[in-house]
Amino acid sequence: MPLHAILVLLVLLVLPVRSAHCQAHSTPTTVDSWARASALIDSAVAAHGGIDAVRAVRKLQVRIEGQDYHRNQSRRVAAPYDSTPRIVHYFSDLARERMVVEQTTGFPGGFRYTNRFVSDSARHYAVNVRAQTYSNQQYPPASQQYGNLFQVPQGYLMVAAESAPALRRYIGRTRLSSGAVVDAVVVFFPNTTVTLGFDPTSHRLRSVMGVGMDAFLGDAALDTEFLDYRMIDGVLLPARAQLWRAGEMTREMRYISAAAGQAIPDSLLAPPVGSAVLPPAPAPDPLRVLGPGVWAIRGGGSWQVLVEFADHLMVLDASPNAASTVIRRAAELAPGKPIRYVVPTHHHDDHFGGVRHYTAVGATTVTTAGNVDYFKRIMAAPQSTLLPGQSPPQPSNRLEVLTGKRRVFTDGRRTVEIHEIASPHATEMLVAWLPAEGVLFQGDLIEAPNAIAQRGANAETTTHLAEFIRRQGWQVKEYGGVHGFLTSPQEFEKLVQLPMLPIR
Repeated sequence: MPLHAILVLLVLLVLPVRSAHCQAHSTPTTVDSWARASALIDSAVAAHGGIDAVRAVRKLQVRIEGQDYHRNQSRRVAAPYDSTPRIVHYFSDLARERMVVEQTTGFPGGFRYTNRFVSDSARHYAVNVRAQTYSNQQYPPASQQYGNLFQVPQGYLMVAAESAPALRRYIGRTRLSSGAVVDAVVVFFPNTTVTLGFDPTSHRLRSVMGVGMDAFLGDAALDTEFLDYRMIDGVLLPARAQLWRAGEMTREMRYISAAAGQAIPDSLLAPPVGSAVLPPAPAPDPLRVLGPGVWAIRGGGSWQVLVEFADHLMVLDASPNAASTVIRRAAELAPGKPIRYVVPTHHHDDHFGGVRHYTAVGATTVTTAGNVDYFKRIMAAPQSTLLPGQSPPQPSNRLEVLTGKRRVFTDGRRTVEIHEIASPHATEMLVAWLPAEGVLFQGDLIEAPNAIAQRGANAETTTHLAEFIRRQGWQVKEYGGVHGFLTSPQEFEKLVQLPMLPIR
């Protein structure tokens, strides 16, 4: 064999070995990953002004204002989505284990909430500012309330810098929902794990990343991005923060003002003068009998109603968190009878996503014309790995579209009326009326924490429902809802007579 041929053969034989050898040595070790993560955290702390500047979060006041964009929670099925204001007041004094966070939020249809969470050393309160009520709570110490500390980027950095140094790992360059690229680090905090993304150029905290469950994508990215850092009243803060879910922006906030080193006003550290204390709510019985063959079943924090007919069953609403519980209880309460129909109250994903479970056991979904494509998208969506027991994708024609705004189901003994109303909360909304039992079942149309009418709970959505009931001439004995039942019909009358309060 010629000498040059022998040399070529040797090169071909040696190259793969050398390549594999180099690749093995270029693959980061655990120590490499830890060291890279530590260096990124140190650089971020420096980019935010150093550890003392970061620790300003220990005694800080910040006001944040913006909008929530209600993806899968708007009046319409598709974008553009409805938005409602979100206002946050953050107060911390961690040396004294004090923390106050007040948030004003809302949902389409006139629903507004202003809640204040107070920690003063060993005293903790949850205050409903609009209702002028409060309850005594058990929270972790203020310095361990990570969800509250993380209202500002410095909260993440302080905990990351002060947590056990060995509990951090670099996971590489990662692309965010907005398209930006960050250096991603996983940090293991006490009782939680957070993935932080650092800007490769400025080294500042750019994002917090996670994965959540989505009705259409299965598993979806959840990204919070901090943008356009600037000095605000002497504190380095982002001008804007954006929350992205499944590639769509669902919240945008602006940092308005800040004050470092100021004490929390005493007036915020106790329940407001004139507020009434709410006793602890008893744990709800997971099963309520509404009449012979009519049961309300609680699963995953939501109520669904199971109705027995002569040879089949019907389920009212389709919460994905309650579906498996309802299916199991149905087999116990009415053995041998299949679930033939499921009737979601409206298209919001916490009321519609369970149709996959019910379709899997042979049920037909009854919904409105505007939700047909929505139903098909949910049925064809990938299976989420975050919800055990979810049905795999199964394109299905088990769908009945409501026509004429009304559908009556009856076997001669049992009657259920399904009515479509154009609610301010969702343009295509269904309510169920059981005339023999006097039961009205709805989703999201009544806001009554603790099952009673409270100041600030009335909204245009609820008064719209009251007018619809009046026109129908129904004599309602039981006001049932996906998120709770009223204690009596009189509570509904009290509720709709309450003044509708403006947003604070």
